[in-house]
Amino acid sequence: MASFYLQLPEHHGDKSNAYTSPFYQMDTRGQDENKVLTARGCHTSPRVKVNGWELTTEGGILKLHRAWKVKNFVKGLEFFQLVAAIAEEEGHHPDLHLVGWNNVKIDVWTHSVRGLTDNDFILAAKINHLNLEGILSKRANVQK
Repeated sequence: MASFYLQLPEHHGDKSNAYTSPFYQMDTRGQDENKVLTARGCHTSPRVKVNGWELTTEGGILKLHRAWKVKNFVKGLEFFQLVAAIAEEEGHHPDLHLVGWNNVKIDVWTHSVRGLTDNDFILAAKINHLNLEGILSKRANVQK
């Protein structure tokens, strides 16, 4: 499996709110009862891009969005199980949509700040590294 490292800022000067996972560092502010992730950690015009993901705005909220075509309905659910494992490990949960019988759509954003944070880009990159062999349709995958 190919690996790469995503360089993150110093978590706004507070390294005590970070932990490391196999490839990336996640910011855990907002996961503790006494710490709140505020809008100061929110990206209003992100410069970071994640391959295959596009920036969208829905209801004034900036999100990362990606879509795939899967072989069938059951393969879509298998895809969601793979994403769920990463989401649980990271404590950061995307919006998952299975539209029709073979269209998977994922939106990643941070609900607490109503926008994008470093964690969203990290989660999108991790989703990109999933082994989707046998799940995706042989037809070209869509980006909308």
